[in-house]
Amino acid sequence: MAKKAGKAGIVAGVAAVLAVAALGVSIAANVRVSDKETTQALGSSAFAVGQLDDTTGKLLTGEDEDKSGLYTTKYYKSEGLEIKLKEDATVKYQVNYYDADKKFLSVEEFEDDYVATGAPETAEYVKIEIIPTEDDDDTVGVFEKGGYVGQAEITVAK
Repeated sequence: MAKKAGKAGIVAGVAAVLAVAALGVSIAANVRVSDKETTQALGSSAFAVGQLDDTTGKLLTGEDEDKSGLYTTKYYKSEGLEIKLKEDATVKYQVNYYDADKKFLSVEEFEDDYVATGAPETAEYVKIEIIPTEDDDDTVGVFEKGGYVGQAEITVAK
C-alpha cells in the first residue's frame, strides 16, 4: 500500500511541475506579444521648451532663442506618425521632416489633425513642435508644458 501512495505522490508532483511550466510558457508568450507593440504615445517628457529654426530644423539658441513653444528632443520615424488635436485646443503644431541621415528637409504647420500632405518623399524622421496660440506671455513655463502637450494625442512608431 505504501508503494501505491508513493507512486501517486510522484505523479502528483510531476503534474504540478508540468502545470507550473505551462503557466511560465504562457506568461513568457504574453510578455513577448506585448513587447511587439509597434507604436507609442508621446507625453510631456518627450518635449523640451524651445523652438526649431524653420530653415535648418535645429534648435534656436543665443539671440534667436525662442521659448514660446515646445519641441521633441528626439527624432521619430515619419511613417506611422499620428497627431490628433483635442476639441477646443489652444495649440497648433509643426512637423519638421528629416531624411535618413537626419538632414533637415522642410517643415509643415497644422491646426487640425495630422495629414502628411506636404511631407517630402525622402522624409524618414520627424521632430514635432507644439506652439500655444493663447499664451499670455509668449513663454512656455515648465508648469505649462503638460497642459499644452496634453491637448494633442501624438502617436509615433517605436
